[in-house]
Amino acid sequence: MKPHKLIFTTTFLLLGVCLAAARPVDVMAELGIETAKLQLDILLNLKEPKRFFFNATDAMRQLARRVPASSRTIAVRMLGRVVRAYVESDLFKQTWLQDVRTASLYDDSSTAENTAQQRQLSADVDAHTDFRPLLKQRLQDFIMLTELVDFEARLVPVGNKLEFANPFYQHKSSEWKFLYRLGQEPVTEARLFAEQWLAELP
Repeated sequence: MKPHKLIFTTTFLLLGVCLAAARPVDVMAELGIETAKLQLDILLNLKEPKRFFFNATDAMRQLARRVPASSRTIAVRMLGRVVRAYVESDLFKQTWLQDVRTASLYDDSSTAENTAQQRQLSADVDAHTDFRPLLKQRLQDFIMLTELVDFEARLVPVGNKLEFANPFYQHKSSEWKFLYRLGQEPVTEARLFAEQWLAELP
């Protein structure tokens, strides 16, 4: 094996060992995921009216490509733990409550007549503080999305890039394509994690 290939292979083997032994926060650092951005994405996902979405940065996509396939499942499992721990934390509940109050105060549909009602709502938002129905919906959306990904889809060279042989897949969402690139085993792990979390929600 050539020296540069040996260094390349050794680096990824070491990364795999590090991912296997690391704490979730360490994995986030390894993958270049900022805590603040992840927390914001979690909040935005729950507020998204139509579907689950995940906004991967270019840096995250590049790092994900470089992580060995054998380590991706471990990384996904640890990131899942990070997400769940945050959603179940007091910090998230406070953030959610503040967001609900802010939305009720600055609703574009507000009129002079219902301003008092809006203020009362901001003081007592019990009807809106339970984010679990939205969480259940997002987990269901994610599970459904993972089941629709065709991991056997072929790629063909088109110019200097690869595109799906089936043109139908070219129009899939960026989330679908990200899961395709991530691979079947890590996505299966993510689906199992989501299914377990969903089953344990009251």
